[in-house]
Amino acid sequence: MTKKGFLIGIPTSLFVGITFSFYNLIVAIFLGVGTGALLGSSKKSGGAIGLLTAPLIHLAPTYIPLIPIIISGGGDILFIALILGGALINITTTIFTVLGIVLGVIIGHISSTIPKKQEEKQVEPTKEEQSLQA
Repeated sequence: MTKKGFLIGIPTSLFVGITFSFYNLIVAIFLGVGTGALLGSSKKSGGAIGLLTAPLIHLAPTYIPLIPIIISGGGDILFIALILGGALINITTTIFTVLGIVLGVIIGHISSTIPKKQEEKQVEPTKEEQSLQA
C-alpha cells in the first residue's frame, strides 16, 4: 500500500462517485470505489478506500443539498447532524459500505497483479541465444 496511491485514490473516488451519485447510487459506488482502488493499487488501500468513500458516495444526495444551509448558518447544526447520523446507521448504508470494501479489495488485487504478470511475460533469452551473444 503506497501512501501516494492511497492519498490520490480517496479524492478521485469521491469526485467520480459523488458526480454519478445523483444519477444512480450503485453505478456511482462501482465507478467511484473502482477508480480509487485502481489508483491505490493494493488490496489494503482498495479496501480502505471502499470503507471511507462508499458511505460518503451513498449519502451524497442527502448531504450535498445541506451544504448551502450549513454555510449560510440558516439551519440548526444538531438537526443536520442527527439526519446524517441516522442515515449512517441505516442498513442500506451498511450494505453499500460492505459492497464498497469488497469491490475495493477485488479491484486492488487485480491492479496489483497486472504489473507482476507483465514482468513474468518478459522473455528471457534461451541458452543458445546467450551462447551466440557471448
